[in-house]
Formats: sequence, structure tokens, C-alpha cells
Amino acid sequence: MGTRLWRTGIQHRFLFTRLVRAAAAAIVTSATLFGVPLQAHAEPSVGVQFHATWTNYTDSERIAVLDKLAAAGVQWVRIDLGWGSFEGGAKGKLDQWYFQVSDQAIDAANARGIKVLGTFWRTPKWANGGGKATDPPSDPADYADFARCASAHFRGRVSAWEVWNEPNLKYFWSGANPARYAALVRAAYPAFKAGDPDAPVVAGSVSKNDTPWLERMYAAGIAGSFDVLSTHPYQDPPDAAPESADDGRIGNIDHIRAVHDLMSAQGDKAKPIWATEFGWSSSSKHGGVTEERQADYLVRTLKVFADRYPYVTNVFWYNERATDAGDNQNSGYGLLRHDLSEKPAYRALKEALVPGVGSPPPFPPPPVGAGLPPPRDTQDLQSCLREAARQRPAPTAPPGPRWGLGAGVGVGLLLGFVLWRYRARVRASR
Repeated sequence: MGTRLWRTGIQHRFLFTRLVRAAAAAIVTSATLFGVPLQAHAEPSVGVQFHATWTNYTDSERIAVLDKLAAAGVQWVRIDLGWGSFEGGAKGKLDQWYFQVSDQAIDAANARGIKVLGTFWRTPKWANGGGKATDPPSDPADYADFARCASAHFRGRVSAWEVWNEPNLKYFWSGANPARYAALVRAAYPAFKAGDPDAPVVAGSVSKNDTPWLERMYAAGIAGSFDVLSTHPYQDPPDAAPESADDGRIGNIDHIRAVHDLMSAQGDKAKPIWATEFGWSSSSKHGGVTEERQADYLVRTLKVFADRYPYVTNVFWYNERATDAGDNQNSGYGLLRHDLSEKPAYRALKEALVPGVGSPPPFPPPPVGAGLPPPRDTQDLQSCLREAARQRPAPTAPPGPRWGLGAGVGVGLLLGFVLWRYRARVRASR
């Protein structure tokens, strides 16, 4: 009971902060009209990671998750979009199934008044010499070609684009080289803007608040090629409370101050930071927390972001749903269980967001349980990709060994000699 009252108090203070800041924003607007240099900030918009394109989802489950997120007052979803899945077969060749899943999920989110952050990553084999999906492209211009076509097709529907996911980890970006990542961002930024000038381009996307890696990224010349910097401020140890003060380690939410200091030193003080992943796992394994503590930490973290970091304008809980029914660290982050039943964290988020201040959606959401929107025509995207492939063909693999007549004769003589020796030994052993 005491824990429940304590958590409710946190929620009430969070909502009170929303009311006060909304009023302050109105005062600032009118004060600005009179030339009074006052400043205030609204609290961050709240989003949730949504693995809508994963194959462990059915269409009905995708809709059910979006209905629950909309009911909880979630304003954004972060959807991972795989370049290698869109254009995996060859440059200019679109995978129809993956496109349809992505397009319909994005439209369904928009229909519920939820904005979409598209995280664009994973390289097709033709673009990195047959390597892994986490190997960066050999030529960043290939990534930029698809970025331009995709942002044009999704214009007005994907509200922001994020370049890759956690490139500071070798697991997600082979080599974790910040200079190669900076080169990709420099190529991608004008491409995304050509397709949709109004969609912010989000760079960084680093695991934790990795200031040493971000500093090297800046040194590689990324300035001027992004609108928002993103980090994933998970706690280390992973069960630590959200209010812990910065102790100099990158695995601390409060170290996001150091990220902002770095941006300020690089002339990017005015650019916002987005926390495009944060969360705790409700797992009994090492580093996990109980479901009740996960819920408490979620609400307390929203208050921490609102009170301490005015430059953090968007935050995304990781993630929407348990990846399986097992008790393991990765599966336990979801707001929902694998069967889509609600965990305490979902209910706590809904209690914190639904009564808050804000305008209603610009249009009523579809009825709960409504199916996915009909597929869109892909002609615009296909034409753009074919034209990109025509103007700049995909890299070709280096030629293999060429076997001329002389080489063939030589190999034949060698095989004949080996066979003659073998028969001679067989005869000698009789």
C-alpha cells in the first residue's frame, strides 16, 4: 500500500509539472510577443519501441499493440526498418512483403495519432561485399540512395529518421568505427532531406551515453549533418534507480548532461537530445527487477527527464512487448507480456500520460480492433529505386580466378601424375 501511494504521488507531481509547464509555455509565448526574453520547456514527448516489422508478429497482434499504445497516451513509436529487408535481393529491387508490412504498420500508427520514428539500418549483402547485415555499406551513397527514395515515399508519415542503431557496439555495427559512421550520416542527411525536408534526421543512437565515442564521431566531421542527437541511456548496473547522480560512467542516465556539454562545445547547444531507448527488464535473472519496480522506475524516469534535462525533448521506452514467454533479460523489457496482457509498467505509463495536458488527436482514431490499412501503391518507390540503380549501379564483386587453356592442361597433368603414383603403390603392395 505504501509503495502504491508513493508511486501515485510521483505520478501526481509529474502531472502537476505538465500543467505548470503548459501554463508557462503560454506565458512565454505571450511574453515573447512583448519582447520579454523568457524561456521554458515542455516536458518530453513519450514514445515506445515497436518492433512492428518483426516476423514473430501477426497482423492482428500489430493492431492490438497499437490500440494499447494509443489508449495509454503514447505519442511516438520507434520502428526499426531494415534496408537489407527492403532492398535485399539487388539494388533497385523492392521486397514487396516487407514493404507492405512496414507501410501498413506506419499507416496504422498514424491513424491512431501516433508519430513514427523510423530507425533505418541493416545492410543488404550486395552493398557490403556479401558481409553481415551489421557490416556497414562499402559505399555510403548506396544507403543514401534508398534513404532518399524511402523518405519521399513516407513523407508526412514517418515524422523523423534515425541513422542506424547503436553503431558504437560491434554487435550492431561491425568495427564500431565512429569515422565510418560519420561518413554514413554525412551521406544520409541530404538524402533524407531531399525526400522530406520537414523530417528531422537523428544521429548517434549510441548505446548508453557514450561520450568518448560521440567525441570521436564529432572529430570525424559529423557537425552540420543531423538535427537531433540520440542516446540510449540505460543504467549500469541495469537494476540501478533512475535518480542516481553522474559518476563519470557512460552507463548512467545523468551522464546525459555530459552529452549535452559535448554538443555545446561543438556548437550544437541548441539541438535537442532524444533518448530513443531506455528501460528496465522485469526478469529474475541478474540485472532484472520486479514488474512492480519496473513500473515505478518508468514513472520516476519520466519525472527525471522532465525536471533535469530540458534539452531532452523525446524519450522512448524499450520496448512494447516481451519477445517470448521465457524469463530472460532481453524478453523482460516489454510493457506487455508476450500474450499482450498488460504488465504494471503499461498501467503506470497510462496513468501518467492519459490525464495529462495536450491537444486531442487531429482526427478520431479508428475503432479498437480495426484491421491494418490497405496496402499502398509501391510504384513511386520502385521508380525511384530503379532510377537510382540506373544512375549508380550496385558495386560488382571482384572477378574470380580465370582458368585459361594452359591452366587446364596443367591441372590435368597433375591429376594424371597423382593417379599414376597411386596405381603404382597398389601394384607394389600385392
